[in-house]
Amino acid sequence: MKKLRCFTCGKQFLKETGLYNQTLKRYPNQERWFCSLECNIKKRYGHPVSPEAVEKIRAKQLGISVLSRGRKGHIISEETREKIRQSKLGIATKVDHDIILTELGYRKVKKYAVTHGLIPDAIFIEDGKLVALEIEKERWESAITTKMQGYNNRNDYDKVILVWYSPEGKRLKEWQKDNGKWKLMS
Repeated sequence: MKKLRCFTCGKQFLKETGLYNQTLKRYPNQERWFCSLECNIKKRYGHPVSPEAVEKIRAKQLGISVLSRGRKGHIISEETREKIRQSKLGIATKVDHDIILTELGYRKVKKYAVTHGLIPDAIFIEDGKLVALEIEKERWESAITTKMQGYNNRNDYDKVILVWYSPEGKRLKEWQKDNGKWKLMS
């Protein structure tokens, strides 16, 4: 056991030698040790800020466009807003769930299970085989090959069907993995 002093509260505490050495190996310049998570958080985030300081920070950042905050404060003219509105008029985008149901109808599958938020998008049985249907709505084909590689290591389905749709909802290509080999079908 290694005897250390907490950087925040000054209390002495013991740390297992293995954990101490492991931490030093990962962070060689480690000088600050904390007796608990609360002391660690207090030191990182714990200095009090007066309401006046908060107001000064808010006033300084007002109107600054930051992507991580959803571009709040980004001023858009009425002309630009109208252009954006006009560009989106009449363009109906297919929802992913609708595309899955369309694909299942295309295959004339009567009994299926659509999975929400899970991979694959739908599961059904065809000719006694458990089939996984995966719909990819991507702009580039490279995303499809990445998805194929993910299924190469999985053996929980007898057959995998991967269908590529454009972001607009147009069916582009289809691949099937049967007996461990991928084939381009259309």
